[in-house]
Amino acid sequence: MQVLETTQQVGRLSVTAPDVSYKEMAHHCETLLMGKQQKMSHVMSVQLKQESLMNVSLQNHDDEIRKVILIVC
Repeated sequence: MQVLETTQQVGRLSVTAPDVSYKEMAHHCETLLMGKQQKMSHVMSVQLKQESLMNVSLQNHDDEIRKVILIVC
């Protein structure tokens, strides 16, 4: 229950920064967004590589099974 209460309290906090201009804050947000996009791009790239390797591995496995079946038959 304490975690839920803390989460609700954090969700209600508002940050005010009177010394930061709108342009500075917008630039900061854009920079954060670009960093997030770069990280997501990297994660997706790694995931695609892993899936590709899995597909190659499965194809090789299937090929080996076919060879064994041909030898046995």
